[in-house]
Amino acid sequence: MIAVWFALLLPLSAQAEAPRHLQVGEGEFPACQEVRISSPDHRWTLVSSANPQFCSTWKAKGDDAELVRRLYLADERVRRKRLVLEYNSNGNAGWTKDSSAFFINNHVASNVDEAYLYRADSLKKINLAKVILESDPHVAKFADGHLYVIARKWLADDAALVQLCGHTDQFPVMQFDFRYRVILNGHVKNISQRQGPPDETSDCTWEDDVNSGALSTHSKNDEIP
Repeated sequence: MIAVWFALLLPLSAQAEAPRHLQVGEGEFPACQEVRISSPDHRWTLVSSANPQFCSTWKAKGDDAELVRRLYLADERVRRKRLVLEYNSNGNAGWTKDSSAFFINNHVASNVDEAYLYRADSLKKINLAKVILESDPHVAKFADGHLYVIARKWLADDAALVQLCGHTDQFPVMQFDFRYRVILNGHVKNISQRQGPPDETSDCTWEDDVNSGALSTHSKNDEIP
């Protein structure tokens, strides 16, 4: 009888842990799934608080205004957890190779993506849109349209490759795509700028030709009206 009880208990335990998917180095935190994104050295873990049951209720209502999720950073050495970000949709994160810092891309709405750099030990945050707009005033005229700020990858343990892209909402509509190297101290270096009339590509088509001759393309779901 005891053996049967344990046989029934173990699958239930495994099922309870199933939503907490573990990813190492980089990963996504979907809207309605609990995930854990570990640093390469496994000292730090980004933990989402999405509740699948709550999400089911929210989807039935069709209203995301009431649904707030939280992303925490857990220090596995001391078993301490700190709040990193509150979000209401989805996003992704990426760690540096030395596990000292991470970026967060937060999909806020259909017309806005935000991105941040964080130091793991202090949670000191760099708002990438803010530092780019301050260092490159030319971009300000595009800030009122569809604006996506995306941390694409780490170029070094203290430097990220960032894409600022989108399109304006006023006639004549202009597409734009700017690339920057952003250091953890807030320094911004312009890598490239492209702007012009809309074409057949999506706003934020990504060609990853940095440090590699190979090209890979990733497109955002948001389409130009």
